[in-house]
Amino acid sequence: EDFLKLSNSIQLHDQQQRAEFPGIPPFRSKLAIEAFLLVEFTLSCGEFDKMVIVEGDIKDGILLEMIQSSI
Repeated sequence: EDFLKLSNSIQLHDQQQRAEFPGIPPFRSKLAIEAFLLVEFTLSCGEFDKMVIVEGDIKDGILLEMIQSSI
């Protein structure tokens, strides 16, 4: 519920305003709406109790999986 409120708020702001949001790095402000919509879609695909927010990004996860599968 909190995530959806934040997502709706993000979508109402332009790129400059999104760049000033706490927690959104300015270089990510261009794709923030797409990222929030992707998370919204993912959440709509099932029932989830909680969400974990990490500092890394999908590239970190892909690289970690590649390293682990080669060991």
